[in-house]
Amino acid sequence: MKINLRSILQYTLIAAALTFFPPQFVHAKPKTENLARLKTEKLEQKLTPLQFFKKENLEYFKRKDINISFEYLQGLISIQDKQGKSIFTEEDIMNLLFKRNEFGNLLEIRKFPIKYLQDLAEIKDEKGDLAFNGKDVVGLAIGKVPLEYAQDFAAKKKDMPGITGFKIRRLYQLKFDKENAFKFEDTFKPNAIFVYPTRDPVASFETLHSIIFFEIMQKHYDIRLVIAENENDLYRAIDKTPNVELLFLAGHGFKQRMLLGDQACSDIPEKDKERYQIDFSDTELSAYLKKLNPDAIIFLNSCSLAEGGKKAKNLANFIMNHADGRKVISSEIPFSSREIKVKSIYPFDAKIILFGRDFTYTNK
Repeated sequence: MKINLRSILQYTLIAAALTFFPPQFVHAKPKTENLARLKTEKLEQKLTPLQFFKKENLEYFKRKDINISFEYLQGLISIQDKQGKSIFTEEDIMNLLFKRNEFGNLLEIRKFPIKYLQDLAEIKDEKGDLAFNGKDVVGLAIGKVPLEYAQDFAAKKKDMPGITGFKIRRLYQLKFDKENAFKFEDTFKPNAIFVYPTRDPVASFETLHSIIFFEIMQKHYDIRLVIAENENDLYRAIDKTPNVELLFLAGHGFKQRMLLGDQACSDIPEKDKERYQIDFSDTELSAYLKKLNPDAIIFLNSCSLAEGGKKAKNLANFIMNHADGRKVISSEIPFSSREIKVKSIYPFDAKIILFGRDFTYTNK
C-alpha cells in the first residue's frame, strides 16, 4: 500500500489543533446568556457604595460617631426593584439613616435590619406589582410600621389613590382604625375632619402629646383622617364627609400661609407652590367651608396664623372671613400640641396657653 506522507502530516496537525484549541462552538454559552452575564456584571459594578454615593457623603460615613459600615450600605443599595436597580436613591438612604432638624443638624442615627427593609420592598399590591418605591419604604421603616399593617394597605391600594409609605406611617402612629381609613363610617358620634400635612421636617405632629390628643378625639368623633399633600386633599375630604362639626387643620404655619406638602418649599415656580399650601389665593375655600355644619368649629393647629391680631393681614383673619360665621380658633404665636388646653371636647373648644399667657385668637 502506498502511504501519502503529506496527508498523514496534515491530519496530525489538525488533530493537534483540536486538542489544544477546541472549536468555540463546543463550549461556548448562548449569546443571550453572555449578554445577561455582562449586564449583571455591569449592574453589580455600579451598585457599590464608592460609586453610589457622592464624595461628601462617603466622607460623612467615615466619621467615628456615625459607625455605619460599607457592608451595611452595600446591603441597602442591593435591595432592588423589579428592573434590578436599587430601590433607593442616595437621598432616600440619607433620609433613612439620619434624622435632622430644620437647620440640618444631626439628631439621630437610625439603622434598620436589612431583612425588614427587603420585606417591605417586596410587598405587592392587588395586581401583583411591587406596592412601594424607595421613598415609601423609608417612610414605613422610620415609623416602624409592621409588615402586616403595610400589606393591608398595599392590598387595597387601588381604593386609596395617593397613599404613600409616609401616609401609612402617620396612620399607624396615630393608631387610627384601619377600617375607617379604608372606608369612613358615620355612626352616632359627631363627624370631624382631621388634616395633617405630609410636610413635617421636625416631626411636630408625631409627638406623644399629638398622638394622645388624637386618641382622645377619636373616642368622641367619627374622624375622617387626611394626610394632605395639597389643598385638594382637604377639599375632597369636605365633599365626602357629611355634617362636619369639627375641622382640625394642622400644618407648619406662618403669618400668611400654612404648609401642607414639601413642594411648598421646593424649587418649583411660585405659581405651582400655591396648591401645596393654604394662602390668600385660596378664595375657593369659602365654598367648601360653607359645606360644614353651620355651627362647626375650625381649629387651626398651625403656628402664627393670627400674628398681628384683628387688624393684621394674616391667614387666620382670611379664614374667618371665608367661614361664614363659624367659629375659628387660632394662635398669634408659635406653639406645640402641649400648649393646646382643651376646654370642651364637644362642642370643641380650646385655648393656646404658653408660659401662663393666653395667646388664643378667635372670632367668638
